[in-house]
Amino acid sequence: MSPTTRPKMRFDRLELAGSLGDIGVLLPLALGMIFVNKLDATAIFMVVGFYYLLSGLYFGVPVPVQPMKVVAAYSLAMGLEPEVITTAGLLLGVFLLGVGTTNAMAYLSRLVPPAVVRGVQLAVGTLLMVKGLKMILGAFTIGENVFALDGVMAGPLPLGILLGVAGGTVTLLLLNNSKFPA
Repeated sequence: MSPTTRPKMRFDRLELAGSLGDIGVLLPLALGMIFVNKLDATAIFMVVGFYYLLSGLYFGVPVPVQPMKVVAAYSLAMGLEPEVITTAGLLLGVFLLGVGTTNAMAYLSRLVPPAVVRGVQLAVGTLLMVKGLKMILGAFTIGENVFALDGVMAGPLPLGILLGVAGGTVTLLLLNNSKFPA
């Protein structure tokens, strides 16, 4: 197939299911950034939706916004201000546009070893895990509201621990379930 010929776009039940696959990561990150970092919900969902539409029309398939997920995860874990997040997103967008238009990704993939990529993933995952544990075990703020789960008990266990264990258990039980995805 030549680069100018694109496959005919189709939309069936498999495409519908695939279109919702990224929502398990996108929605929690977006909601977290709305509540924790005080970003504008309309702006987030309009820009993400616009990007998905344009990339889907251009490439003929949905394109995940993986680099932006790193910015979102890091901003949640570190509690960054909206201006910092916006600047990071714009700089990353310019960088990716330059890499994409110049085909520099082939060079960069040889330059950056997989261990560095895995290290970044581990670091961001660890930051999110620590932030989640802090939210489970102690007081945290969302907007103007302060929530404290550390003093709330559910029987012999703190409520935050009970909710964390229950959520983790449900996720593990549903990992291979095709009817109710984890």
